[in-house]
Amino acid sequence: MARLAVIGIAIALAAFVVLLAVGFLTEFATVPCQDGTWDAAKQTCIPT
Repeated sequence: MARLAVIGIAIALAAFVVLLAVGFLTEFATVPCQDGTWDAAKQTCIPT
């Protein structure tokens, strides 16, 4: 039972790290897009 809990915590931690990395990358990707809006679906900058 303890091993299952440790595996569950490890999976939750890994998922959190992945979400944090994705959030950081998307935040970083919006920086060069000053003269438009960032389209997350297309991963491109749309000029306004």
